Amino acid sequence: MREKLAELKEKYEDLSFREQLMLIATLVAAMAFIWFQFISEPMYLQTKQASTELEKQQQAVEKLRAQHQSLIARRASDPHRDLKDRIVLIDQDLVKINKKLADKFHGLIEPKQMAQVLESILKQHKDLKLLSVRSLASEQLIQAEPVGDENEASEVRGNDDEQQAARVEVFRHGLQIKFEGNYLATLDYLRTLEGLDWEFYWDAVQLEVTEYPKSTVLITVHTLSLRDSWIGV
Repeated sequence: MREKLAELKEKYEDLSFREQLMLIATLVAAMAFIWFQFISEPMYLQTKQASTELEKQQQAVEKLRAQHQSLIARRASDPHRDLKDRIVLIDQDLVKINKKLADKFHGLIEPKQMAQVLESILKQHKDLKLLSVRSLASEQLIQAEPVGDENEASEVRGNDDEQQAARVEVFRHGLQIKFEGNYLATLDYLRTLEGLDWEFYWDAVQLEVTEYPKSTVLITVHTLSLRDSWIGV
């Protein structure tokens, strides 16, 4: 193997400076094509599909919330029993959506585990060097609103547990991990992450060739949860 590498190195050094530049440009173009075809585009499509599904759930929540607030307003001026019953039915629908969201998150990695997992797997790849790990501020994607006057709420639901269950909240937790290494080791690391039992969403993968064949790689990922908890990095 060493003899083969020495032979390739000798052939490379025999090339003119212009030929060396053309060879490097060809290798970088090939790496960029492989990166886009097999890593970047599949990641983008997966994240786009998940975002579309989440947007549909969010629209359903907003529609039910608008109906709920309308019924609350009507109940204040016309406190009929049928309005109370309809409010209860809408809250039940909100609970169902909450459960669907929880099922959707089944398999998603917990925010507090994401940094530990990505860092521990990186350390298993000897050709990669960790530079930094940074958690991003959590972002509330779906926000629960108060269900009206407390007396009215307890009169309709009967207890605080059911009132809390009817609230739907979704939080996005982001993470950036930066490391250094060669292209093949980076590709192997990304494939390892893709094969994990846990799931998370890819936001961006930035690769910068600093000193060939070494590159600096910045990965931005996120997961979702029903709690506003920090990743803890």
